[in-house]
Amino acid sequence: MSLVDAANLSNVDIIGRLAVSLGVGAALGLEREIDGQEAGLRTHALLALGAGLFGVISVGAFGTFASDSTAGNISIDVTRIASYVAAGIGFLAGGTIVKGATRVKGLTTAASLWVCAAVGLAAGLGFYVGAVAGTVGALFLLALERPLAGIRRNKERVAVQVRLGPGGTLDDVMSAVLDLQAADFHPNITTRRVDGAMIIEISDVRLRTAQHLLAVLAAMPMVDEATLLTD
Repeated sequence: MSLVDAANLSNVDIIGRLAVSLGVGAALGLEREIDGQEAGLRTHALLALGAGLFGVISVGAFGTFASDSTAGNISIDVTRIASYVAAGIGFLAGGTIVKGATRVKGLTTAASLWVCAAVGLAAGLGFYVGAVAGTVGALFLLALERPLAGIRRNKERVAVQVRLGPGGTLDDVMSAVLDLQAADFHPNITTRRVDGAMIIEISDVRLRTAQHLLAVLAAMPMVDEATLLTD
């Protein structure tokens, strides 16, 4: 199909392309919605629909201006609208990225928005195989987020804060700490006093080890409170 022929899209074809754009965007957005992200179903669906509409405009709304290069000296690039979708989506995707004290959040959602625009645009241009394949691939990768997050969290370094009651000493806590035989367990221990009570912080501990240590310390009679500290 030449560009001039593509400009003669039927109403059914236009609606069909936009429907596919909306569908693939909604599929990606539903996964983000279930995951509790701010950019969810409506955001992804609207983004894909908009990108699909830009694609339809690019191939279907400039038939009057399209011509062979040999027909004259004036050349009009009717694909430029579609090319700017990739650049413009960066502003929206960048708004989902938040930099915290120790890590950056929202990168996965930003990437899903980027893919969402691509599959929506592909559907708008009539490249249905690419739109569907891209959506399936993105959903597969997004589904891996939870198991990968669990592995990452088990390796995360956290801290345990202990508040001792009257008569409790650092030696009491150290006995529980030294009893642990976990691999790669080399914690940093600091102490301070708050309102007359001794506060002991055991940091640089892997999450699984910290959870076990927390249970041991919470059962000790001289410990008033034992708390897990994370980001």
